Amino acid sequence: MNPSKIENMQCQPIGYFQSWQTERYMAAKQGELAENGKGKILLLSNCNYEQAAEDLLGMERIWVIYWFHKNKNWKPKVQTPRGGHKRGLFATRSPHRPNPIGLSCVSLLEVKGRELVIDKCDLLHHTPILDIKPYLPYADAFPLSKQGWIANEKPHQYTIIWIERSEKQAIFIEKKTGLAIRDTILQRLSENPLPFPGHRIKQISLSAYVLAFKTWRIHYSIANFEVTIEKITSGYDQETLEGKKTSRWPDVSVHQSFINMF
Repeated sequence: MNPSKIENMQCQPIGYFQSWQTERYMAAKQGELAENGKGKILLLSNCNYEQAAEDLLGMERIWVIYWFHKNKNWKPKVQTPRGGHKRGLFATRSPHRPNPIGLSCVSLLEVKGRELVIDKCDLLHHTPILDIKPYLPYADAFPLSKQGWIANEKPHQYTIIWIERSEKQAIFIEKKTGLAIRDTILQRLSENPLPFPGHRIKQISLSAYVLAFKTWRIHYSIANFEVTIEKITSGYDQETLEGKKTSRWPDVSVHQSFINMF
């Protein structure tokens, strides 16, 4: 093997993913857990990729190989969302890898030329796509395979409970912004609602917590594996709400209406 050839390895995107999931905390930990993981892969033009995608029609699932474009470094040991002590990187699905390559088995809904509509995915908006392959159950599924440490640390599933006011608040936000806030809360809190690096969760008292989701703050309590969504508040300070400071998000007027209503 010639080391110089390895050093010169290059990989170019064949397309990019488009979705409402613009931030890492919006995506599910695993695609199959995504309640609202729909998006589309737009393949590059003038590359004959629409021909390469022709016979995907009829495939229920595909493998998508992509680049973790928001990661800048890797870690040999990582903390997993399941908690406990750190695990060896190669025994996890962590995105912090020496070569930041991701692999997801997603549902294929439509093939329209260079556009592939997919669901049940954990990709972020503008993720560079490196390759696409069909998922073949006879070759890719091994349901009886041992899962090592993961099999011994099956997480508890928390039940999400909405009170009338908090659900009305969530519906208002969804209608005004298009954010899938209820689905996001379900996928974020049902497995692990406790503070964890990257979760954007803060504990404010013995059983009370706040989840930051974009410019909104979700207040909830935990008791006996039940998460009760108590209320939703604005994440903006008073100066921003009064127009004395600017926000990089174009939703200040929605927050003003939200406060006036609730």
